[in-house]
Amino acid sequence: MMLNDRLITPSTNTYPYRSMFESLLTFGPAAKESQLTSSLFYKDTPGYMDDGNPLAAVKGNDGMKKRYEFIKNIGYPSGIGMKMAAPPPKKLKTDTRRFHEEWKMDFFFILPDGQSMKPTCLICGGTIAVIKRHDIQRHYNTKHKDTFEKKYPPGSEERKKRLEHLAKSHAKSIAVFSRGGTAQEKAAEVSLRVSWILNKNKLPFTASEVVKECMVETAKVLCPDKVETFKKIPLSNDTNTRRSEVLANNLKDELLEKLKVADAVSLAIDESTDITDVAQLALFVRFLDDSSGAFREELLELLPLTGSTTSSDIFSTISSFFDAHGISIAKVKSLLTDGAPAMVGKKTGVAARMKEVSPGLLSFHCLIHNSVLCAKINNDFAEPLNKLIEIVNFLRAKSSKQHRDLRTFLQDEEAEYFDIPLHTAVRWLSKGEVLKRMWALRAHIVSYLGQSTDVRAKKHLDFMTDDGMMTKIAFLVDIFTHLNGLNLKLQGHGKSLAACRKTVKTFQGMLPVYLKDLTKDKKYFPTLKEYGPNAVVGADFVQKLMDEFNTRFADFKNLDSILLVVTQPFLVDPTDERWLEQAAAISPDMSSKTFKNNSSSYRLMMNRNCSSMNNVLISGTWAESVLQTQRLQPTCIFLS
Repeated sequence: MMLNDRLITPSTNTYPYRSMFESLLTFGPAAKESQLTSSLFYKDTPGYMDDGNPLAAVKGNDGMKKRYEFIKNIGYPSGIGMKMAAPPPKKLKTDTRRFHEEWKMDFFFILPDGQSMKPTCLICGGTIAVIKRHDIQRHYNTKHKDTFEKKYPPGSEERKKRLEHLAKSHAKSIAVFSRGGTAQEKAAEVSLRVSWILNKNKLPFTASEVVKECMVETAKVLCPDKVETFKKIPLSNDTNTRRSEVLANNLKDELLEKLKVADAVSLAIDESTDITDVAQLALFVRFLDDSSGAFREELLELLPLTGSTTSSDIFSTISSFFDAHGISIAKVKSLLTDGAPAMVGKKTGVAARMKEVSPGLLSFHCLIHNSVLCAKINNDFAEPLNKLIEIVNFLRAKSSKQHRDLRTFLQDEEAEYFDIPLHTAVRWLSKGEVLKRMWALRAHIVSYLGQSTDVRAKKHLDFMTDDGMMTKIAFLVDIFTHLNGLNLKLQGHGKSLAACRKTVKTFQGMLPVYLKDLTKDKKYFPTLKEYGPNAVVGADFVQKLMDEFNTRFADFKNLDSILLVVTQPFLVDPTDERWLEQAAAISPDMSSKTFKNNSSSYRLMMNRNCSSMNNVLISGTWAESVLQTQRLQPTCIFLS
């Protein structure tokens, strides 16, 4: 409720004033002298409102006297201000229901401000239903004690700093959603939550107005008395825009704070030009989030390059961004690029410049991009593929009417598909999808071209009925099905370099099998087997594919031992010279001599021929190097 444009009902603390003002301002004299008297409303006498004696003989508070007479006549205890008999207090163990400040340092728990709030763990965000030391301690011991106290021992300065950092991060994370109380604040919270869902689903800002309309119509049916409440929720286009900016800034600040305390960061960069001819530099990061104990992959920033896009400009832009946010660029332990000269130049490339700042930096060319480059067609299979794409463009892009006629024809024929996709070179999966769709509709396309009166349709019909060309197309359908399968396995969230390298090695191991299968029963080439079971085609293509994979992924062979440490660390021989060189490259702070000190323990294990690793005492330095290598595993997620 507002009084003189001042909000006087923000919380229950003002209820006495609110109830009095509502009674005085809402009801008229007749109501005050009739039904309101049933709730003991009697107008007080001005000037005597503080008079607490209802038995004053001459002057006094008339309202007080009338309330006194009413209570006295119905038999309540005489005398205003006498306390009613209170119910016996509930027996509670108050010492276990009160949150103790020392629990913050001992168990990393806090009790947020507000009513009915539960103890919250700063490490994982979990909550405990009851404020009991036993429950809080059990949560900490079972989930965090073994791993957390090794890095932050009790009583240490590091533990105190970590507590302060987690407390600040928790306060920032709930700052947007923790406010509540009044109807206005709750409406603002709903608006933020709706904006969050719309942004997660990549919907336009104007969609919020449609959501509000749906909410109002739903309320009209389910809760008609709440319709006005739903109408007051701010969900306009402009409001949704502002809410999205608030959420984005909050998430960005949280991400930057986590990067500041991360031990190592993996960076993926890609430079591309948008439709306004402005070069945009995308920065993706992967790091170990200590608070959750899991790796995070996030889009860090999209930086415009207004001038040239040389390696110097790109490196300067990245360095300026890191410096502006207080993040040491030396934390970058691996760099993933698209393989452009400005990125991978040996002397002045971005990778070379970053190695000067971060010694031991691992630089990679995107595995997905490499696999696509391996499959580039430039031999005798280029002609049939280009001719097939020409037919697709003829059917789809010659005219809108022809495209409509084609779709109508396919629907009348009850074909498996009612349209064919256009080929797009920048889309990695496009080539394989076009081949697959055209082969599925091959018979219908032959019928359609046969009915066409266009001169070019006759040439295209000759190609579609040529057995030699169709045999090559059938082979391309099968081989690109395998290549697209590899591409999809390399894509996705949470893929490490070790996992992707294993996927590529598995595919490389299958290529000799494919080559041998072409001369036998064609088990891995079902389309070719169905069209030409005795056809001999594709051997040169597969052989060239094998050579391309061996050449382009040769650098990764030097890291196989390191990647094996990430997945199966104790299968690596720490005395192997090749391993020592790779370990020294990824961990420059640890000399090869330090690694060699573990040789005696390792040889002892091998000589005893122990069946269980638990029976062998592995030196602490070797275990430490394994853990360090696991923490520095780089990302291979890269979007192009």
